[in-house]
Amino acid sequence: MGAAATLVWLLDGSATHLDLVAHEGHEPSTLEEHGRIPVDAALLAPVAFRRREIVLVGHGDGIPPAHAGVRPTSPFAAWAAVPLCDGARGFGVFALSFGETRSFSDDDRRFLETIARQCVQAIERARLFEAERHARTAAERVAQRTRQLQAVTAQLSRRLPAEEVADTVLRECAKAVPQTFGAIWMVTADGTSLEMIGSVGHPPNAPFRVLPMSGDGPLPAAVRRGEAIFIADGEDY
Repeated sequence: MGAAATLVWLLDGSATHLDLVAHEGHEPSTLEEHGRIPVDAALLAPVAFRRREIVLVGHGDGIPPAHAGVRPTSPFAAWAAVPLCDGARGFGVFALSFGETRSFSDDDRRFLETIARQCVQAIERARLFEAERHARTAAERVAQRTRQLQAVTAQLSRRLPAEEVADTVLRECAKAVPQTFGAIWMVTADGTSLEMIGSVGHPPNAPFRVLPMSGDGPLPAAVRRGEAIFIADGEDY
């Protein structure tokens, strides 16, 4: 069709914005300005997306440029905004910009509709492939963790000293989460302290090998409460 420039947006996960994913022929300032557009914006591409129909701006066609969100200083003279949709489901929109004023024929409309259908099919195939890839990755992760849990269970089914139990648990945890730092503490016989009986990633002379049960840290607190404590920020530890 002789377009001088093209922009392609896809609907974001919140279904409130159109994100620019491909472009050709536009100045960087245009890309920055239109990189993320609200779906309800009074611009050509969102209008076409909301209507689920092609919107044309040209000589004697559709709506005049002044009412299409087109700046007077635009270097282009005609535009076509084409929604990427399957019935009521909207995936995105693409826009073609033309350097000269032109009209759009019925054949032009049919051509744009064909391109849009092919784009939608490609998007659906890509998303299906991505979903299958994520599902496969998740299944492999679950299988790996199941094998690790079974390995720990097998080791712990035998009578072992507390230190060997700690070593087994920490070793399998390190396999599951690389570059892990961890340790296991055990309440002393008199109940006044926590004593480290195994560790991974920590030096043998770590200053926290013995912790008072009356301390304010999360480890004594977890034992006293009888529940797990999760810390997202290391500064809070």
